Amino acid sequence: MRTLHPALNLIEAHLFAPSDALLRRWLDNDPSLPAVTRAALDADPLARSRRADWDAPPPDREPVGGANPPIADPPRWLRERIQQRVQAQRTTFAPIPTAGQIVRVDEAIGPEGPLEHDQPYPLAVLLGEPTETAGVWYGWLVAPETDYASDADLILDDADGPRDPLAGLVQLWNPVYLYVPSAKKVLAQLPPARLAAVRALALDFLTQPPPALQPEPGVLVERRTSQGHGVLTGTPLGSADDPRRHYRTLYRAAAELLREPVRLAQRQPSRVERLLDRLRAVGAALGLDLLPAPAPVMGEVIAEIQRLGDWLELELQELPEETDLFTLRIRNLQATTCRIQVIRQHTVYQEHILVGQQETRLLIEAAPGTELALLDESGERLHWPLAE
Repeated sequence: MRTLHPALNLIEAHLFAPSDALLRRWLDNDPSLPAVTRAALDADPLARSRRADWDAPPPDREPVGGANPPIADPPRWLRERIQQRVQAQRTTFAPIPTAGQIVRVDEAIGPEGPLEHDQPYPLAVLLGEPTETAGVWYGWLVAPETDYASDADLILDDADGPRDPLAGLVQLWNPVYLYVPSAKKVLAQLPPARLAAVRALALDFLTQPPPALQPEPGVLVERRTSQGHGVLTGTPLGSADDPRRHYRTLYRAAAELLREPVRLAQRQPSRVERLLDRLRAVGAALGLDLLPAPAPVMGEVIAEIQRLGDWLELELQELPEETDLFTLRIRNLQATTCRIQVIRQHTVYQEHILVGQQETRLLIEAAPGTELALLDESGERLHWPLAE
């Protein structure tokens, strides 16, 4: 069996060893360091070894010898990686998030800000598509260790454009969800055709038997997906002693760092829910309940449609391409006339008059100083603020 590089113990240390920043807080007796973290570092042999190195006294005297020897040129592979990184850093990529981007994650960030998790090594994620949760995308973990590629790892190459060396292969066996505020930097941008190849190989991994290839760790093969995309991958996994099995275990564990921000984001109310919460509050002050509308089928409700008392029916939807725009359908449930006014900075911007059972559709912007006034024949009923 070929020797794979880097060694698994080095990969494990990169992914899970305490970061230098955390160790420095521990050595400096930072009072903000949680007691459970301090106890874990006290018991960690690697952390104790690092502390011993840092605490070692400096040598008593200068080393004896002649002039410093000349510094050797870095090896070719290192020069190539440096050039790759510089080229990627000089490239202007589309703003995050964009399908096909490979983004770098250096810390776990949730809806309320950084989660203060220790992350000693950056992770990379290929963004596939957005989910129904705002800010959460579906994708796959990306890593640099191409020697550990299996038949479910797509190898990236020079044809994939400017690419940081951290983006070496796409782990299609390791799908993840990413809360994109955790991503601060783009490492590469795959074109649509290449992203289609990624998706095709991911589908083959889930639905097709492994390719008829001998398991050979460290060997790369050119293949075609069932949809005809040319790809470069590794070979299928071998027996229990195949080092790529432990490699997968390490990266599945590393992917856990991405999951808590996603869970926190999924607990957050959507922008539509926050708008309706504000309407529910002002309605309750006037004795008007905001409740899901009854459906034609007995015992069911239509979650997207709300009724404000027995006065108005509302259906509010956000536009996914915009950050502050919504469509609002309003139907007057009473026989009397009502008016809907869009007010910006205390000035009526739009007005719609609805006779009994009529409805209208509005495009509204949840911008500061914007509100919706709902009035009946007797005059003003309530003001619905559209911005937080």
